[in-house]
Amino acid sequence: MQAGAHPDALTGTFVGANAPTLTATKRACFLSTHGFNTKFVSMDVLTREQRTKNMKAIKSKNTKMEVLLAKSLWAKGIRYRKNDKSVFGKPDLTIKKLKIAIFIDSEYFHGKDWDKEKYRIKTNREFWWKKIEENQKRDQLVNSYLVDKDWKVLRFWSQEVHKNLNLCIDEVLTIIDKQQNA
Repeated sequence: MQAGAHPDALTGTFVGANAPTLTATKRACFLSTHGFNTKFVSMDVLTREQRTKNMKAIKSKNTKMEVLLAKSLWAKGIRYRKNDKSVFGKPDLTIKKLKIAIFIDSEYFHGKDWDKEKYRIKTNREFWWKKIEENQKRDQLVNSYLVDKDWKVLRFWSQEVHKNLNLCIDEVLTIIDKQQNA
């Protein structure tokens, strides 16, 4: 909340000279002796039902960026398996004969620039910090396990695939070439 912004007890919105209008999911409670009781106010701009609907819609496989990279590799003649359960960590794309595992990670759920970005989470902070940090630990565990088994692991951020698809494809092709010539 910006300086000068305060919740309006009657409307449940945050207003101020420079504050954007944000609707609180619960009404603020004004106590005459203590001012506003903000324990009841959520800073989320969506209602609980809207946020739940949005979070349920997030896919764990076949995301747009996974499909974009997969189709581009297929067009180049690269054959792969998607979400192969027989490979530890269930990589998004797997080239098993060359022992190459490719992951396309969401910036949010895998904590890109985590030390800086984690403070942007305003609601349910304990839950999200724990979840994202566990995801990062699992990513490290998967990487080390696969590398120990002589796999090459490639991890791309979804926005990296979106903005620099050709660089991602080139990186995969380089690793394929190295594995074929090894």
